[in-house]
Amino acid sequence: MITRGEFQLRRSLRIGKQDHDMQVWRDLRSQIEHEDGLVNQRLLWMLAFSGFLFASFGYSLSAEATLVTAENGDPLGIEGALESIHWMRQAICIAGIGVGLSALFGAFAAFLAIGNAVVRFDVPNTGSFYDFPTGQKFSSITGVVAGMAFPSITICVWLFMLLTEREIFTAQALICSALGGLICLSLAIFCLWVFTPKKKEKR
Repeated sequence: MITRGEFQLRRSLRIGKQDHDMQVWRDLRSQIEHEDGLVNQRLLWMLAFSGFLFASFGYSLSAEATLVTAENGDPLGIEGALESIHWMRQAICIAGIGVGLSALFGAFAAFLAIGNAVVRFDVPNTGSFYDFPTGQKFSSITGVVAGMAFPSITICVWLFMLLTEREIFTAQALICSALGGLICLSLAIFCLWVFTPKKKEKR
């Protein structure tokens, strides 16, 4: 028979364990929110810089149209200016691809840190939503893919514009750029799956 003192001791131990488990869960969620914030910041930087590059690209098209329609002027000078604009647009496209790759690497690093945190923290099995600090498996995977798809799409767009600037046939440029974006996304997901430590099942 359990005495009143033993019952109170067990009850206090159970409550203490619950408080500890909740604190562990809160610490883990704080780490996840921090990394999610970094992903958001990196995507915003990518969008801001890509917008600047797109504006520069559009301005170069306007400048090229002005030179082409110019009736007076040195033909050699106009041809040289058009060549410079052509190379500048290629440099803009390369910079855009670099921005997309940087954002993709940043998102990969953040998601890898989240995976390491989930494994490192001793999250208890409670049979509730607390067992899934990053969401259910499908929603978690979808969020990761979406976070790395935005930079991959940006890479795809800039790659297409670069190939068309290199006077590659539009259909071929579209296929090559789509494959490039898919390869970047697939490699990032595969590396994340490989380098994220696997959590051992509790018995």
